[in-house]
Amino acid sequence: MNWPKVSVCISTYNHEMYIRNCVASVLAQELEGDVEIIVGNDHSIDGTTQIINELEAKYPGRIRHVCREKNIGACENLKQMVIEAQGEFIAHLDGDDFWGPGKLQAQLNHFYAYPDCVACFTNAWTIEADYRPIGVFNNTLPNEFDLRFLLLKGNFLNHSSLVYYSKYKRCILDCPQFFIDYHVSVNLAMLGHLGYINAPYVTYRHNSSQSMIRNENQKVRALYLNVLSYAFRNNDLNDIYEVVYQDLWARIVKDSIGLKSVRFLAYWFRRLYVEINRKRIKIFVVGFFLGLAKANVGVFRRLCRAL
Repeated sequence: MNWPKVSVCISTYNHEMYIRNCVASVLAQELEGDVEIIVGNDHSIDGTTQIINELEAKYPGRIRHVCREKNIGACENLKQMVIEAQGEFIAHLDGDDFWGPGKLQAQLNHFYAYPDCVACFTNAWTIEADYRPIGVFNNTLPNEFDLRFLLLKGNFLNHSSLVYYSKYKRCILDCPQFFIDYHVSVNLAMLGHLGYINAPYVTYRHNSSQSMIRNENQKVRALYLNVLSYAFRNNDLNDIYEVVYQDLWARIVKDSIGLKSVRFLAYWFRRLYVEINRKRIKIFVVGFFLGLAKANVGVFRRLCRAL
């Protein structure tokens, strides 16, 4: 068998504490085919640039350091790397995360075992910025699933685990100027099944200093809403419309309780009222009570941990 080339696109900005370990985890992959490593450095202002230059010099021909002359933003930085990628497969990796041994080979094997998959993700370990363990990213999931499953389950896939056929790179390049990982997943799922490996081959750093969820939570939620609107506008998914928006509203209700903010709840009620174009009353009523239930479960878990 002629094994394909994999292009690994590493997105980094001010990751001086993590980037060495990140790149080393890719260099350590034992793969039947070739690996192209592209590090998109979005004009870091800490020691990240120097570290990548050192690694590029230490491993000539294996690492391509693309250092932006100015900050172009995470989305554009990723798109430019994807444009330059030459492999038959493309993998994404954030500069503050890292891979475990055998990750890429396991995913290539998965593609051959499930030929209808257009992309493949894996489970992940979740850690704090200082390496303290939190837990596993997901419970057991199917080995492959479709767009409906993805929309019903939500944004549960780890971006640093993604590998896909490069012929589908338009799924990234056609995303809007600002997008979240979920938009990429939905675009790919609109073309075919997504594969999934339950083994945690990635270590994901929760709430690191450059995390978009940590720094721009409201923006992430708005972009998530945009993805749902896009998915329902371009696919015949009427059978899951209510459930998906009920779940979104429930999570907003839960978060508003945690934040103790009526203003937060009112803001997102207005946003969703405009967005939802049918069965509003049912969605808001059912979602509200689901949100209360989610909040109570959260309180119960905190009490159990305290005891």
